[in-house]
Amino acid sequence: MRVHETRVSRILIDNGSSADIIFYNYFHSLGLRDKKMEPYYRPLIGFSGEKVYLLGTVKLEVLIGTWPGSKTERIHFFVLDKNIRSAYNIILGRVDLEKFIAVPSTAHQCLKFPTYYRVGIVTGNQVEAKEC
Repeated sequence: MRVHETRVSRILIDNGSSADIIFYNYFHSLGLRDKKMEPYYRPLIGFSGEKVYLLGTVKLEVLIGTWPGSKTERIHFFVLDKNIRSAYNIILGRVDLEKFIAVPSTAHQCLKFPTYYRVGIVTGNQVEAKEC
C-alpha cells in the first residue's frame, strides 16, 4: 500500500473496526504537519470501553496493489495521540475496505479487490506480521 505517495508497511486490516486510524508518529514521518489535520472533538471508544482521544482527522490518498491490479481511494483517517504506541502504522477498518470492495483473508495473509483490468492482490509479509 501507498499512503501520501509513501510505501507503508505494518498495516492492520481490521474487519471489526469502523474507524481508519493513523498513528501520529507515522503521520509525522510522512512529512505531514499538524495544520493538515482537521479538529475532531469526540473520543473513539475502544474494544474494552476505554476512551481514546484524537489529535484530529486527515484525508489521504491510499493506493493498494500494483498496476494493472491497483486501486486508489481517498481515506478519512483518525490521527491518534502521540503518546499511544502501536506495532502498526495504520489500521484500516471495514468502512474503507468496502470502498475498495476488498476481501481480506487472514489465513492467506492477502487482500483481494476488483479493478478495471483484473483482480488486484496485496499479500502480507509473514516475518513482519510475526513481529507485530
